[in-house]
Amino acid sequence: MFRNYLKIAWRNLWKHRTFTAINVAGLAIGMATSLLILEYVSFERSYDSFHQQANDTYRIQYNQVNNEGAVTAKATTFASVGQGLRNAFPEIASVVRFHRSSALLSYENPKQVNMFREENILAADSAFLKFFSFPLLKGNTRTALQNPKSIVITQTLARKYFGTEEPIGKTIKMTGGYGDWNGNDYQEISYYTVTGVLADIPDNSHIQVNALVSFNLFSRGEAELSNWGDNFYTYVSLQPGSSPQALNAKLPVFIKQLLGDSTNDGIQLQPLTSIHLDAALLGELGMNGSRVMVSVLLLVALFTSLIAWINYVNLPTARASERAKEVGVRKVTGASGGDLLRQFLLEAVLLNSLSLCLAIGLVEVAQPGFNTLIGKPLSLHILLNKSWMLVYAGFFIGGILLSSLYPIFINLAVRPANVLRGQGVPTGQGLSLRKALVVFQFMLSMILITGSLVMYRQLTFMQRYDVGVTLNQLLVLNGPATTDSAYQSRLQQIKAGLLNNPAIKRVTASNLIPGKTIAGLSKTGLVRRLNQREEESAGRYFFSQVDYDFQQTFGARLVAGRWFSTNYGADAVPGQSVVINETAARLLGYASPVEAFGKRINYRVQSTPTIIGILKDYHQLSLRKVIDPIIFELDKAPDGYFTVSLSQERLPETIAAIQQVWQKVFPDSPFSYFFLDDFFNQQYQLDWTFAKLSGLFALLAIIVASLGLFGLAFLTTIQRTKEIGVRKVLGASVSSIVTLLSKDFLKLVVIAIVIASPIAWWAMNKWLANFAYRIDMAWWVFALAGLLAVGIALITVSFQSIRAALMNPVKSLRSE
Repeated sequence: MFRNYLKIAWRNLWKHRTFTAINVAGLAIGMATSLLILEYVSFERSYDSFHQQANDTYRIQYNQVNNEGAVTAKATTFASVGQGLRNAFPEIASVVRFHRSSALLSYENPKQVNMFREENILAADSAFLKFFSFPLLKGNTRTALQNPKSIVITQTLARKYFGTEEPIGKTIKMTGGYGDWNGNDYQEISYYTVTGVLADIPDNSHIQVNALVSFNLFSRGEAELSNWGDNFYTYVSLQPGSSPQALNAKLPVFIKQLLGDSTNDGIQLQPLTSIHLDAALLGELGMNGSRVMVSVLLLVALFTSLIAWINYVNLPTARASERAKEVGVRKVTGASGGDLLRQFLLEAVLLNSLSLCLAIGLVEVAQPGFNTLIGKPLSLHILLNKSWMLVYAGFFIGGILLSSLYPIFINLAVRPANVLRGQGVPTGQGLSLRKALVVFQFMLSMILITGSLVMYRQLTFMQRYDVGVTLNQLLVLNGPATTDSAYQSRLQQIKAGLLNNPAIKRVTASNLIPGKTIAGLSKTGLVRRLNQREEESAGRYFFSQVDYDFQQTFGARLVAGRWFSTNYGADAVPGQSVVINETAARLLGYASPVEAFGKRINYRVQSTPTIIGILKDYHQLSLRKVIDPIIFELDKAPDGYFTVSLSQERLPETIAAIQQVWQKVFPDSPFSYFFLDDFFNQQYQLDWTFAKLSGLFALLAIIVASLGLFGLAFLTTIQRTKEIGVRKVLGASVSSIVTLLSKDFLKLVVIAIVIASPIAWWAMNKWLANFAYRIDMAWWVFALAGLLAVGIALITVSFQSIRAALMNPVKSLRSE
């Protein structure tokens, strides 16, 4: 019996292969879209879940609160916080802290010296490897970080420095980063012995590590760590059964005991597995994801699948009258309702299964391009776990049932007597539902199109926005690994060497460049107007060390006063002069930049410098964020970055010349550079990914909706063949017939646009609220999206309408 059902199902699908192809294509595109989105969502939600105690592990979030109640949420805190938590709360099973830095690592063998600048070098508690589930390929988890001069490196670093040699026991030279500490005596060059090799850190870890050293390297232990301020990442794991809510309730009392009763600051637990999608704190270890983006993409997957399933509902419903004779004959010959139900369900399962196979093939073909687009190594294997298999199985089965039951109900309602009298299924049956579903399809498509247009407008606006400083034609060199006593003279030497090149306009050294989070943040009240009491000052200010050429190199504009100059000897005296931005001037309480000029302020601990200049506000970070108050200090030899202003001609030759000068002045430091505009725009990488994905899936959604509309138009022309022939015989023009066949569909699309526009307006306003600087919602965006939807629908419907209008009426009437 099953074999017979299968044979009949296949014959029916093949007999109506045009509609089968439309349904299979639409369903396959919808399923492929869903699979790609689920891959991405699964990867984003999997961050940090591979740790054995992931569900009981939390990061300490530090909330700095100023006198007006404004909160600065930070991912780092003081070293003493971790130590205090360890001693104060028995419900805490373990605590681990680490500090992050970069350094120049090198290994010398008889053949060559391998030397590279490495990021993500962590100094950590010795329990780091026990706390986190990062596999140690070589070495002992318990002892690898016990010795002060031990270092654990990743497998990639082991290959980079040692090739095929055994890394354990080898000595790595570290310049900068974590040098030799002996009380207050610090040597930038130190030597570490490799005691372990880590497996490369998974991509779905918010903690990325290249090398690990131990806090045991500090001879004065916790006393040494206390000098490093609130720059420690602190994680705790709770005892089984402990309540994080109950512990959070105890933390306000703990932090006051630790930092003093006068503090308004606080700490709280942040679940490890929520950091990637829910955290956007100051000092994050990397660029996190967005739960909003994940949720929206899930909705897009649902929308695209619904559009595809609506096609599957609409076409069989519209064709019910064609199958009425088949159903009537089967009923007369003894087929029961159950037999017919099984027959139609088998057809639905067969068609959906074909669509799923095609969808998997489409995903495999599209996977490399999709991975390039999002910058992540995804594959269908990420969905091969019990949870996602159950989700997709439920999605697949539910889709089959929801999309096939109504067409089945229509067909089962056929009465044999009516069929034998030639009545079949009334042509109006299901018409209202079909119209509503077409409206719903194009409403969803219109929302996706509008959303994509708004996203592209906002991101283009941000990239073209005048951020207040020059970003183009600026080459940034990473500073040297060491800043010893000769650094200042070397700085002048490299500046002179570079400026000898006619293609180089200016050179500046600073610890700050646009697009870089500023590390130095003052405590509340530390910076204030002269003679103002500390408790009256609410502001926190960022510090930046710059040289004489910073302002001109970056094109920052002065609104009052002047920049640091060698013509003023007091500028070179530490603590005598500062330049501030407009936001800092307002926060200090000055009504205008002119009023702030020449005033003295309490600054740092015992300094009372004069404000010699006020810079016009510029965007240090992306337009998502408000402009922070910044205080610029003159440093004759700031370390961090060298920024070189270049002419556009002969760029490769100029960069090669810069490298030659660099290697002459800093032979022990590798030459590395990047362009400032690229660096700054990296802040929008996640937004651009979101916009590109939305645009891609909006296109796929409109293609699927158009396939359904094409099928309905095709079916309509078949059903009205006789009417079209009669009209042509009576003198109707081609244009009038095209209008007759198209207008009903276009009315539905217009209704969809009217419904979708306010929904899209509300949704995109919610998205734009994430940006401190944003576009206005222009009416023409909705008009353009509507025109696109109408245009696509018109092209789709007109293709079939014109074919029908051009058909020879004699042939159509003869066929009837």
